[in-house]
Amino acid sequence: MAYRCCDTDFNRKEDFFKHVKSNDLHFLTFSDRVDLNLSRDSVSKVISNPNLLFTASGKVSIVRKEGEDVIKTVIVRNDAGDRISFGRVKGPLFDGQLLTYLVKVNGNPAQYRISFRLMGRGDTTNVTILNRMEAKVGFLGKAMPWLVPKVVKGPASFADKLNEIMKASLAEMEILTPKKVHE
Repeated sequence: MAYRCCDTDFNRKEDFFKHVKSNDLHFLTFSDRVDLNLSRDSVSKVISNPNLLFTASGKVSIVRKEGEDVIKTVIVRNDAGDRISFGRVKGPLFDGQLLTYLVKVNGNPAQYRISFRLMGRGDTTNVTILNRMEAKVGFLGKAMPWLVPKVVKGPASFADKLNEIMKASLAEMEILTPKKVHE
């Protein structure tokens, strides 16, 4: 069984445990790419508006509360069916090339950084979605590293689902945006 952490694969369990003990902060990065038949300006407007970006897929709704965005998701499932989790969305934060949102879901030990990079010409835009899940293992994780894969399994699958939501939202925006008629 291979383990993955900090974008490195570990084939031996002992090497993975040694890695977990060596650092407090661990991360996994998920990336995806979406090609849209929209202009870069249109895609930029959607990505810079968290209400449009997160809610277009129909799986997430955002409620404003005391100056912070609270995110309600229905995508995390347990054995009994759907589970609703609440958390916070901060952003968009622009750092020059990437537009980033920070997502922290309550009851989830990880923090997610969802970043977007746009590259486009004319009416076609390529959107690269980078989703980085960061988790602090703390003293307990260092003392018992064999528990870390079990604890991080849920947040890692949530990060993968976040990528699916972003792709679905962008695809939905492509369908809803009226096309220009060239005569």
